Amino acid sequence: MPISVLRDLENYTVKHFPMNSCVCSVLLLLAASGCGNTGAPLPAGQEIMNVDLAARLLMPEDQTTKVVKPVVLPELPAAKEVAPGVVMSKVKLPLKNGQSTTLWIYRPDSLPEAKLPCVLIAPAGTFMVHGMSLSSGDQAEHIPYALAGFAVIAYDLNGPANNNSTNAQLKQAILEFRKSKSGLDNASAAMDYAKKKIPFIDSNKFYTAGHSSAGGVALYVAQKNQSIKGAIAYAPSLDYSAAIGSQTIQGFSTLVDGFGQYVKDISPVNHVQDLKCPTFIFYAADDQTISTSAIRNFTAKLKETNKKVTVYRFPTGGHYDSMIQQGIPKGVEWLREQESLEP
Repeated sequence: MPISVLRDLENYTVKHFPMNSCVCSVLLLLAASGCGNTGAPLPAGQEIMNVDLAARLLMPEDQTTKVVKPVVLPELPAAKEVAPGVVMSKVKLPLKNGQSTTLWIYRPDSLPEAKLPCVLIAPAGTFMVHGMSLSSGDQAEHIPYALAGFAVIAYDLNGPANNNSTNAQLKQAILEFRKSKSGLDNASAAMDYAKKKIPFIDSNKFYTAGHSSAGGVALYVAQKNQSIKGAIAYAPSLDYSAAIGSQTIQGFSTLVDGFGQYVKDISPVNHVQDLKCPTFIFYAADDQTISTSAIRNFTAKLKETNKKVTVYRFPTGGHYDSMIQQGIPKGVEWLREQESLEP
């Protein structure tokens, strides 16, 4: 190889790859080894250096151990009946960040020829800053959509905790939840799996739905993922800072860096202008768990930038029963209207 080319290689290597001198020397020696070849092509099948190895040697030292392996998606398991006319499959997915998420995938037992719109649902019952695993009690919120002709993907949220969790356990749960982008990674993984492994789902028709804390997640996912076609929130948590309280936020700020700002960042109330898809919000006037005035204020502000907002206020039923008995039937009705399906 001509000396001028070697000099150019040396200058380029030092300039663009500030690695240790040993690696630089290896690369230059490998290049120089071609000098005796006088420009003749290598015999077929030979190479001076493996391309993958070269790429790793050229990689800065602090990145050589951060090579991300591609996520391998499992096949869709066989479905089992969970209610008359509804079947469900369970699958555990690896996430790109090293975590995993569990999906419960529902569909009508008898599939139509056309692909199905899909409703994405996270589990409720969190303090909005940690995750939750799926449980059998959640199925009352899943099955009605499948009975109405929709596919459903229920996904868990990383970082589960409960009222009995210690401060150390809550801290770990919060960090795990933050690592999964507060449920965004889980929802994205569910959609990606549907696109690649579930042939009966229409990948252009994803809706989000949820109750209480999961209602907040449903809105947040729709705010951050513009491919969502519509959002349904039953008695949603909206302003997490107000719901958690300043005293609790102050206490956890000593355990989790930036906790107060994090709570603000993931609150749907602070991203109203980003909720551009058709939205259905349901609540009961006598709900004592969430702030009904916060819902009224949120929907009024949302209507300023989103002309496709439907609000259904039911007089009684409290926080949970109204959602099951009146809310979900109204939500299903709204969904069918979005899809121009007959009642």
